[in-house]
Amino acid sequence: MIAMWNLPKEIILTSGIGEGNTPLNSFDRALLDASVGDLNLIKVTSVVPPRAKVTKMEDITHLKIANGTLVPTVYTYITNNNSNERITAGLILGIPQSEDRSGLIFESSKVGSLTETKDECIKMLTEAFETRGINNFSVIFVGKEVEVKERFYTVVALALMLP
Repeated sequence: MIAMWNLPKEIILTSGIGEGNTPLNSFDRALLDASVGDLNLIKVTSVVPPRAKVTKMEDITHLKIANGTLVPTVYTYITNNNSNERITAGLILGIPQSEDRSGLIFESSKVGSLTETKDECIKMLTEAFETRGINNFSVIFVGKEVEVKERFYTVVALALMLP
């Protein structure tokens, strides 16, 4: 077997909100709010290796990753400048009870409430586990919502996959 990357052993979940004069500035501020603004994120799909440790960013006292590091990440975001619309981004991580089975991450971003986003993520995750014949699993959800004002707003939800 050829290993191009180290197998992720820790998954860090985080989310953030940003606002700015341009879509990119609001996205950058959302990443900073999520404590990942100085990393290079590589978008990956959503399989979590068995026995990977899952941590929420707010439970970490200091993230020891050098600025500029390439980090495999599952993420979703939405940027909007339509005043008075509510935007949300969230992701859910499902962990099977069987320690030898892989976990999964599903994400959603939309105009709507965080409850709607979470419900959508739960439905997608449940269907994916049913397809795999997995019925018993626990979930962890992270997400943010914000009401858009006069500038660009971005909400982002991320799962960093660390070796």
